[in-house]
Amino acid sequence: MYATDRGTFVVQGYVISDPQALRQLDLPEGENAVEIPAELLRSVARAVTG
Repeated sequence: MYATDRGTFVVQGYVISDPQALRQLDLPEGENAVEIPAELLRSVARAVTG
């Protein structure tokens, strides 16, 4: 996970390429989805909350 200078974050993960899974997500035009490990979220939560 990377912080940008625009007040957003970029998440690096595994691209979801299964068409059925992508249809279920109903993503807006121009967006895509990635899967990230749960441990990454735990690490970010620890970093934010101390």
